[in-house]
Amino acid sequence: MEFARHISNWDDNVRVTTDCLFDRSTNTAFKVHSSDHGMDVMNHEYIELGDGTKIRDFKIGTDAEFLNI
Repeated sequence: MEFARHISNWDDNVRVTTDCLFDRSTNTAFKVHSSDHGMDVMNHEYIELGDGTKIRDFKIGTDAEFLNI
């Protein structure tokens, strides 16, 4: 598990960046914090790792998965 950033692009190219944790072995992002930004349509999203790698094919995990419940 490593620290990463969840980056989403909304409406008229408004970029929202939040911190998360990323598991490379399962391509899963955890603890993605939502932001009350008032936008309607998400154009695209990706995970950016500390080394600059961008992951576009990922899933967002649940708290239960994160805790291995």
